[in-house]
Amino acid sequence: MKRHIFFLVVMLLFTAFSFAQSVQDEIIPRSGTRIVMEEALKDPEKKQILDQLEIFTQEFISNIDNHRMGGPYIIPLVVHVIHDYEDENISYEQVDYALSRMNEDFQGLNDDLSEVVDSFTSVIGFPNFEFRLATKDPDGNCTYGVNRVASPWAVNSETQRTMSIANWDDKKYINIYIVRSFEESMSSAAAYAVKPGSGGDNGDYIFFRYDYFGDWNFNNDSPGNNQYRRHVPTHEMGHFMNLDHPWVGNNDAAQEDNCALDDGVEDTPETIGTIGECNLEQATCDGSLDNVQNFMEYSNCICMFTQGQADRMLAAANSLAGNRWYLWQEENLIATGTDDESFTNDPYADCAPIPDFKVGTELGCSGTSISFENFTYNYRDTEITYSWSFDGATPSESNSENPVVQYQEPGTYSVILTACKDDNCNTLVKENAVTILSQMDVTLAEGLSQGFESATFPDMVSEVWW
Repeated sequence: MKRHIFFLVVMLLFTAFSFAQSVQDEIIPRSGTRIVMEEALKDPEKKQILDQLEIFTQEFISNIDNHRMGGPYIIPLVVHVIHDYEDENISYEQVDYALSRMNEDFQGLNDDLSEVVDSFTSVIGFPNFEFRLATKDPDGNCTYGVNRVASPWAVNSETQRTMSIANWDDKKYINIYIVRSFEESMSSAAAYAVKPGSGGDNGDYIFFRYDYFGDWNFNNDSPGNNQYRRHVPTHEMGHFMNLDHPWVGNNDAAQEDNCALDDGVEDTPETIGTIGECNLEQATCDGSLDNVQNFMEYSNCICMFTQGQADRMLAAANSLAGNRWYLWQEENLIATGTDDESFTNDPYADCAPIPDFKVGTELGCSGTSISFENFTYNYRDTEITYSWSFDGATPSESNSENPVVQYQEPGTYSVILTACKDDNCNTLVKENAVTILSQMDVTLAEGLSQGFESATFPDMVSEVWW
C-alpha cells in the first residue's frame, strides 16, 4: 500500500511539474533573435556593420539632445501573411490590434506603464516611433499593408526561402512575416528579428509565429488578456532597432554567467534575466534591483523601455545600417503612402481587391462536385463582386462568393476569378487547378479477382484513381 501511495505522489508531482512547465513554455516561449544573430556574426561583413553601428551609436548618444525630434518618427511597414489557408492567415483586426499596442509601447502610451515600480519610474523612456501600414505597394498600387501569400512554406518556415516569395524593398518598408511554425532550429521561438544590417540577401526582417503577433483569441477573433503576448511585437521591434536582452549573451535567461555581460545601455541593471515570472524584488547580480518589467525581458509583466534603450533605438533609426535612416524620410513616406496627408485622407479609395481561392478537392472522379473557398483580400468593410469562370464545369460561370460546380469529363482544368470593388478589379488565373479522372469500368459490386496463375496482369484500359 505504501508503495502505491508513494508511486501516486510521484506521479502527481511529475504531472504538476510537467503542467507547470508546459504552461510556462506556452506563456513565455523564447525569442529566436540570439540564434539568428549568432549565425549573422559569422559573416565578417555583417560583424563589421554592427561594429561600426556601435561606434555611431555611442557618438550619437553622447550628443542625444541635438538629435531629438518634436514629433514621432513615422516608419512604414508591411505584414506578409504566409499561410496555407489555416489560422495563420490572420485577420486584419489582429494586425490592427498588434500594431496599435506596439505603437502605444513605443510612444509611452501603454496603460500598463503605470505599473512600473518606483525604482524605475525615473528612467522610463520611449523613442517616439509610430509604425504605419503602407498604403502603397512597391509598384505604387493601393494596399492595406497586408500582403497575403498562400504557400506550404507557412509550416516549418525557413527564413530566406520564405522571404524569396514575399519581400518588399527594405529601404522603404520594414518587412514583417507571419507564419504558422518555424524550422526545427527555431521551433521553440515565438518570434525573431535581426539587428540593423544583419539580414541576408533579401534584407532585414522580423518573423512571428501567427499566435504571437499580439495577444489574440482565435476562438472569437478578438483580443485576449495575455500580458507577454501583447508585447511580443514590441520586444522583437526592440531587437530590430538594435536592442539586446538585458542579459545579452545567452538566449536563455536565468543563467548565472549572464551577470558578466553588458547590453550597452547604462540604465539597465546587470541581471541574469527572468523567464515567465514577475518578482519585482528580484536582484540577481550586484545586489541592485533587476528591471524585470523591461520590454526586452522574458517576464510576464513587461511594460517599459528605459531612456538609455530609447536613445539606442533612436541611434539605430538615424543610422544607414540596415537602411533604417531611409525608412522615415519624407520622400519615402510619400512613396509608401504613410505621410500624414496620404494616410489621413481616404488612402484606400482606389484599392482593388486581390483574388485568391482554395480548391476543396483538387483531384476527383467524373461527376464529382468541387467547392471553391474564396480568400480574396486587400479590402475591408466594402462590397465586393465576383466573377468565376470554370473550364469544363457545370455551371461554367458563377457570381457566388463560394461556388460549387461539377465536372463530368476527365481532364485538367483551369479556374479564373475576377474580384471587383466598383471599377477596381483584379483577376487570378489558376492553371491546372482541378484534375478529373475517369471512373473504373469494373464496379465494386462485380468485384475484381486475379489468381496470379497467368504471367501477365489483366489489361486495365481505363484510368484508375486509387
